[in-house]
Amino acid sequence: MNEEFEPREQPKKKHPALKYIAYIAVVLVATGISLAVSLWGDKFWSVVDAFKNTDWLLALAMFGMVAFSYLIEALIFKVFCRLYTRHYRIHQGMAATMIGAFYNDVTPGASGGQIMQVYTMKQQGIQVSNAASIMVMWFILYQSTLIGFDIVTLIVEAPAIPGMRPLDIGNTGITIPIVYLIIAGFILNLALIALLYFMSFSHKVHNFILHYVIGFLGKIHFVRNPEKTRENLRVQVENFKIELKRLQVNIPVVVLVVLLFAILLVTRFSIPYFAGLSLHAFGEDYTFHAKDLLDSVFLCSFHQMCAGLIPLPGQAGVSEYFFYYLYYNFFQSLAPASMDASII
Repeated sequence: MNEEFEPREQPKKKHPALKYIAYIAVVLVATGISLAVSLWGDKFWSVVDAFKNTDWLLALAMFGMVAFSYLIEALIFKVFCRLYTRHYRIHQGMAATMIGAFYNDVTPGASGGQIMQVYTMKQQGIQVSNAASIMVMWFILYQSTLIGFDIVTLIVEAPAIPGMRPLDIGNTGITIPIVYLIIAGFILNLALIALLYFMSFSHKVHNFILHYVIGFLGKIHFVRNPEKTRENLRVQVENFKIELKRLQVNIPVVVLVVLLFAILLVTRFSIPYFAGLSLHAFGEDYTFHAKDLLDSVFLCSFHQMCAGLIPLPGQAGVSEYFFYYLYYNFFQSLAPASMDASII
């Protein structure tokens, strides 16, 4: 009889380190497969030849742009943290930036970066509640800036989208127009913040999502624990409303941070163009053109939309796959006819 009332042994939780090891393994395997497919056959030696002719000054400039983008992120951290303390330094922001970048790259959908950044700021003397507030404000302004950039990209590059090379699905002969993925990626970017805005300002939308949508997802077993999901979403919406009000009374901070985010996006989205310059992908006689740079920047914005649809850790493999199809026409159009296009 007593055996019936003995507590059952609780299953042991997996150690967090094992989870991250698994994520890193996924990144390495996906990257290995991507490299093997991309460099199969003679393409490997074409890549080797391209590196032999690299303009290393331009390559160093490209690496400098990467470092500059992280410096911008560190400065944004400093601006936010100065709302709570005057003792936050730029090197502390750089530490939070690099830690966030690492965990974003080894977790699906870049889901682990913000948690570790909150922990890092706590170690740097920022209260956990304030650190969490900073990350919410970061999300609001970054996502808003990204949506604005995406809208400009869609307007400017709309005529070029139908001519982009469609995606080939292996050797099946099936192709998918890339415009569908661009639209889906834009909708996803927009939905991430629009949902929070609607739930914050409309009680009807708030109640509909929490009761009916979450309930339906629970019934079809898409959501394992509807009540916990409702509570988590309710907390996120409340935090969003609080930090949105905080931003509304700090307009100079909002303007400065949005400007910094815009610089950050343009800097990172410019890197493929300068990579092409350093590899002489546009020919020896090619000279810098601002229009070509802007086209590359907008293509990279499309790349961000498409790659974000598949939540692999670090977008390993997926990023290279979409890059090939999005930039195919761009590099083909700028490369001289006499140039060996075997890599493309």
